[in-house]
Amino acid sequence: MKKSIYRIAIIGAESTGKSELVKQLAHHFNTNYIAEYSRNYVSQLNNKYTVDDVMIIAKNQFEIEIKNIKNSNKYIFCDTEFIISKVWLKDVYEAEWDFLTDKINSYPYDYYLLTQNDIPWKADAVRENGHRRNFFYKWYKQELINNNLPFAEISGLEENRLKNAISEINLFFKF
Repeated sequence: MKKSIYRIAIIGAESTGKSELVKQLAHHFNTNYIAEYSRNYVSQLNNKYTVDDVMIIAKNQFEIEIKNIKNSNKYIFCDTEFIISKVWLKDVYEAEWDFLTDKINSYPYDYYLLTQNDIPWKADAVRENGHRRNFFYKWYKQELINNNLPFAEISGLEENRLKNAISEINLFFKF
């Protein structure tokens, strides 16, 4: 039996076009997207984020998705998900949280688009790791492989990136 809504997560290092890509894909497929919750949350903090903040971000990102999935059309596109939070906690705090591992295993996305680092870095107030994008790209890719999750690597500039993502989605879902 076909599912009514397919969940697609866009993951990748900072400044690799994830936020723009989810908007473009949602527009193309006439459906909803879930923006990256952490960007707004972190930008409003008066101090450096903490382990507790990362946990709040992960839970709220998930809750927003759950509330919006029923209003989607065939797909819902999510700008980030649990793997990014897991890596974030491990990298910054050398911490792990069973909630994240449980959600990765019990509630995996139907498909993942892993954005490559072929877009030039753009600094902003919340980005921290321009010099480590390849490190994170490899880590995210390994997490996808280790968890046996279906994914495609997305490259290309501007409209080519969108075309490549659409092509991979259509190929994977064969609609």
